[in-house]
Amino acid sequence: MPLLLLSQPLWHLSLTPLPCGRTHTLVCELSNGYAKKNHKKNKLLSLSGFFIIKGAIIVKKIYEDAGHGLPNDPGAVGNGLKECEVVLTIQELFNAYLLANYEGFEIKSTRTDNKTFLPLSDRARQANRWNADVFISFHINSAANEKATGYEDFIYKHASLASESLQNIVHEQVLPVIGKHNVTNRGKKTANYAVLRMTNMPAILTETM
Repeated sequence: MPLLLLSQPLWHLSLTPLPCGRTHTLVCELSNGYAKKNHKKNKLLSLSGFFIIKGAIIVKKIYEDAGHGLPNDPGAVGNGLKECEVVLTIQELFNAYLLANYEGFEIKSTRTDNKTFLPLSDRARQANRWNADVFISFHINSAANEKATGYEDFIYKHASLASESLQNIVHEQVLPVIGKHNVTNRGKKTANYAVLRMTNMPAILTETM
């Protein structure tokens, strides 16, 4: 049974009655989707398939793309770090949080190690073949100025309403986190990136530096 979920920050949780149920559920916003939790046990009950209602998203299948990948493409390199390695760490932390706090969803990834490289078209093709509900690509920006830091996220320049909603949800979740660490908010942006253009589902690319 689908649950109507309206976009709202995590810190503005509310109790909402199920349309056909007797119990109340907690509407909880996840970084790239929504889940419904029992407000007494605080445990995920279920996730429905993806749909959009007035900016609401429910996610069951998450496709992750850790940007770049060896041996072909290390990404940005500097200060002894390689982007292709850092984004794997981000992906691992992201998954650890999801698995520790939620149930009922599936994750597939372009790569889980630094021995795999896929062309951009293949990354999008894999997500499409799997019929993912959302696509998220992790990246790290680089800058000549060492003091230049910030977070930004991108959707396709001709994005669907679903992708716009996904970006709004993700960005709202990120703001309080980067605020605690004095990281600059570089805003919500659009681009013609291949993985955003070629994916069929709501898609977002995050850049952290």
